[in-house]
Amino acid sequence: MKKLLVLILLITFVSPLFAFDFFATLDDEEGLVGTESAKPKELTSLFVEGFGTYHPLDKDDPFDYGISLGVTFEENRDRIRTEVDFSFSPILRDPLSVRTLAVTFFFGPTNLKVGMFTHPWGTSTTLHAVDILNSQDLTQGILDNPEAMKKSEFMIVYNAYFKRSSLDLIIKPFYRPIDMEASDRYAPIDTDNLMGTSFSHGGMEIPIDSDNIRVGIYQHPTFWKALGGGGRFRFGIGDLDLGFMYFSGFYPQMGFDIGAKLKMKPHPLDPTQYIPDKVEVTSIDFDFTRYHLAGTEGSLLVGPVTIAWEGGLFLSEDIKGEKPEKYNTKAMAVVELSYTEPKTSFFASAAYQGQYLFGDVTPTVNQTLDVAIPVDYIASFLSDKPYSSSVAVAFELPLMRERLKVRMAATYGIENRGLVALGSLGYEINDSLSVYARGAYYDGFGDKKSLFKNWENNSSVTIGMNAWF
Repeated sequence: MKKLLVLILLITFVSPLFAFDFFATLDDEEGLVGTESAKPKELTSLFVEGFGTYHPLDKDDPFDYGISLGVTFEENRDRIRTEVDFSFSPILRDPLSVRTLAVTFFFGPTNLKVGMFTHPWGTSTTLHAVDILNSQDLTQGILDNPEAMKKSEFMIVYNAYFKRSSLDLIIKPFYRPIDMEASDRYAPIDTDNLMGTSFSHGGMEIPIDSDNIRVGIYQHPTFWKALGGGGRFRFGIGDLDLGFMYFSGFYPQMGFDIGAKLKMKPHPLDPTQYIPDKVEVTSIDFDFTRYHLAGTEGSLLVGPVTIAWEGGLFLSEDIKGEKPEKYNTKAMAVVELSYTEPKTSFFASAAYQGQYLFGDVTPTVNQTLDVAIPVDYIASFLSDKPYSSSVAVAFELPLMRERLKVRMAATYGIENRGLVALGSLGYEINDSLSVYARGAYYDGFGDKKSLFKNWENNSSVTIGMNAWF
């Protein structure tokens, strides 16, 4: 039963990752070049990717491998662009992956895009606060390609471009949550320790019993209840770019209502007195939290140096913080300093991210011995602190006329002491063939619980190739 519970609750543990985004592109898919009618043109290519991975710390299953076949297609007519990008990998749990299946209609300085795709927000290149339109896919762990960690979703996006400003309006008719199973290598918790082995109460560590649990029926919002939408307005003043956005939708990670009781037992020295015996988890029912984001993004170019920032207030539907199954209102901000060498295209950046939760995230026990366990407490790896912060550094060095690229990146959680470090080496043999090697190192220091501490056996080295036809 523990594993069944974890299978359904894994989704709640990945909320910190929505700000983790290495080497993100600074330009939207529909940049200013899209303001003119597309010229008639058709581009079609087939691609094959194969790789092998070695996990030196995993003694039970140290080797992984994969192969995928894909098709990309783009057709540009007078005022219509059609894009298709999908791949098939027979060894994956979900073998068919659709990254793009969309049609764009051009109307002078405006366009309308409809279909399955990703749409980025934000100006930072490492950590993010407002890039929230697409949920993340963590089945391959943390990658240095942000788009490969996003799940395409059905959206309707309207873009309008003006002389020094732009507007994009988004409608998301459906809800697509984060999808992850307990059997995945990158499951974010130990399946035998969902909430740890004990519960702190009154200065005591009380054992947790979760062997007999009633699990509710999982059903996420559908049809009009799942409708989300918003917009962003951006403008430039000299070397300063500013943007403001609003979005209303559901958190991609579910919330849950845990039924738990504090069981008492007679005191061994005085049977007339009772002391805590254990916390018995009896039931779990699922819930989803709608939020409203009011955010801002911006960047200032100072020669080869760029100062970028993002910030947002995520206003929960449970604004008073009275429902533990709902996520609390939170504020998040990112500041980044980056440098680009014009001659060599060398890039380096450093960023800081902070988050603060409004509301109590500490489990409580009422007079009837019911235990209230806030979903934010579970999602923050059993931390009752309302704040968290992290730092990230990254660089990219192109060599050999940009045929060879060296990338390094790392992020460190200041409170939870979790670390992930990434490195990759990619070489473009010709326009149709490239090879790569990449490594990932996960660790957690001390006794602090964190996502990367759970993944410490997943440190890996991967070698692969890509071929286009």
